[in-house]
Amino acid sequence: MYQTHDEDFNLGQTSFECGRRNNALKLWTMWKAIGTNGIADIVEQEFKLADAARDYVKNNADYTLYSFEESLSICFNYKDFDPEDLCTKLYESNTLMVGFGHFKNKRFVRLVVVNCENSLDDLMQFFTVLEEFTQQNKHLIKKI
Repeated sequence: MYQTHDEDFNLGQTSFECGRRNNALKLWTMWKAIGTNGIADIVEQEFKLADAARDYVKNNADYTLYSFEESLSICFNYKDFDPEDLCTKLYESNTLMVGFGHFKNKRFVRLVVVNCENSLDDLMQFFTVLEEFTQQNKHLIKKI
């Protein structure tokens, strides 16, 4: 299920841990395969990517950062585009899949860095694609 799907499609409401019953087994299997140091390396890499994303957002005047340090979630807005509409249009155009969230009357794009296969180049490509998409579709995306 993705955020643009109807609530009737949300099977997570009726299943234990939103359908993630096998997480403990997956973690144990990964731990047996790569060990404690391997898991530590993965976690460290994810935090490095999150730091890079946060730095990119902080150092670019077109972005507003809402998230804090030491998190794998990078919450931000780009220019004055409505984050929910932006994320929905990115998804519906098969361009990017990134979530949105809200907290204390603020809405934002919510990039979560948890794929250990992603590189710094992949992360920077995310921002490039987002920026190019908004430039090409700025007349279609709602403003806040």
